[in-house]
Amino acid sequence: MILGFILIPVLVLKSLIGFNYSILNIFNLKRFLIYTIIIFIVLSLCSINIEEIIHPFIVATCEEFLFRGLMFSLLLNKFTKFKSIVIGSLIFSLLLHLNGNFVGNFLTKFPSSIILYLVRDKFGLPEAIITHWLYNLFITKLLY
Repeated sequence: MILGFILIPVLVLKSLIGFNYSILNIFNLKRFLIYTIIIFIVLSLCSINIEEIIHPFIVATCEEFLFRGLMFSLLLNKFTKFKSIVIGSLIFSLLLHLNGNFVGNFLTKFPSSIILYLVRDKFGLPEAIITHWLYNLFITKLLY
C-alpha cells in the first residue's frame, strides 16, 4: 500500500506534470507521532491485538495521504473547495472501493469521505489520518 498509494503517485506526478507536492505543507509529523503514540497506548491498554491496530493504521495512512493529501491538492488547483471535496469523495467511495456493493459504498463511504475531507481542511492531514484510523478500528470491531 505504501508503494502504490504514496511513493508511486508522488513520483509519477512529479515526473509527468512537475507537481511539487511538499508534504511539509500539509503534514505535521510531530503532531502525527504524538497522536499515534497516545492512541497506540490507549488501544493496547484496552487489550486490542496489535495486528488489529496496525493494519487499520496503515490503510488509513495510505488512503488519507493519497486522497486527502495528493488528490485534494490536485483538485484544488482546478476546482473550488466544494467541488474538490465532492469529486474526491466520489472517487474514494465508488472507485477505490469497487469490491463492495455499489449502493452500500455510496451510502457509507461517500459521507464518511466528505467528513474526512472536512477534517483534513479544518485541522490537517494528521487529524484526518487519525479519524480514518479510529473509524476503521471501530467498524472492524463492530462488524467482527
